[in-house]
Amino acid sequence: MQYNNENSDFMCIMKVRKAGDCMDFKRLSCGVTGQAKIPADKVESVKQKIHEELQHALKAGCKYFFVGFTGEASLLFLETAIPFREQYPDISIEAMIPHKEWVDEQKEKDRYYRALGQTNGYKMCCNQDYGDNIFIVNNQLLDLCSRLIAIHDGQDTDTKQVAGLAKEMEQEAREILV
Repeated sequence: MQYNNENSDFMCIMKVRKAGDCMDFKRLSCGVTGQAKIPADKVESVKQKIHEELQHALKAGCKYFFVGFTGEASLLFLETAIPFREQYPDISIEAMIPHKEWVDEQKEKDRYYRALGQTNGYKMCCNQDYGDNIFIVNNQLLDLCSRLIAIHDGQDTDTKQVAGLAKEMEQEAREILV
């Protein structure tokens, strides 16, 4: 699959400027991160929690969702969020990919490519694997967004740490525990 960068977050920003939301872009943006593996018996309950968090974000005025394409939990978020565009056609869902080989390295790469193809666009966060790419993705989410949804298993992971950092930065940080 070829990546289409025509609708990347930069294009999203241009749409915001045209819509007059430029000053409020960060306030209108929600970042999502999650590396956690989700046990099969918990997928439905996690999907329900994702659905609830999406509803909260939309009620808070978020319409730009930047999803760190960093693992199974964020992939599940993306798959759950895509159908929301039917009811909320003005929302934009962007994937933030750690580095250009990342998707091909994943066990379920076909699932990742299907989800990626349904987004409004993508942003490649790094040109190559620096080893700390997920940290870079999470930092970019914090820079772009005033709200963060972190999906994790409660362990001391990058995802849990970025949720704590968002709180320290006085951003709205919502956590979904797997």
